[in-house]
Amino acid sequence: MSGWILPSLPPNFADTLPEPTLNKAQEAEVKRVAKALLKTLKKEKLVLDWRARQQSRAAVRQFIEIELDKLPEVYTPGIFETKCDLAYRHVFDHYVGPSESVYHPGVIVLMKICREADEQC
Repeated sequence: MSGWILPSLPPNFADTLPEPTLNKAQEAEVKRVAKALLKTLKKEKLVLDWRARQQSRAAVRQFIEIELDKLPEVYTPGIFETKCDLAYRHVFDHYVGPSESVYHPGVIVLMKICREADEQC
């Protein structure tokens, strides 16, 4: 569909970023923020056809930025922006709707069956 705006990042862009060094408490905080983000996205933001409507895409992007702003302060503004871009791109590419994602159990089972049968799906 036309109108879909994704940040344009070069291939392997995330591999070139210097990751901040996190202590155990900061690691736990990052995991907590990521889990809460995904839970709320699935429950409230990834509505039917969310990718087709600009307003819904903008709401998802804004929510990601608000939630990732809760990351530990060791994330510089540049790393924060990149994390927001990568998180949005991942959600856009992998979550079609509230119960439709590449991680849905039915999709995972189908992919496993295809691999075992050595077929391309």
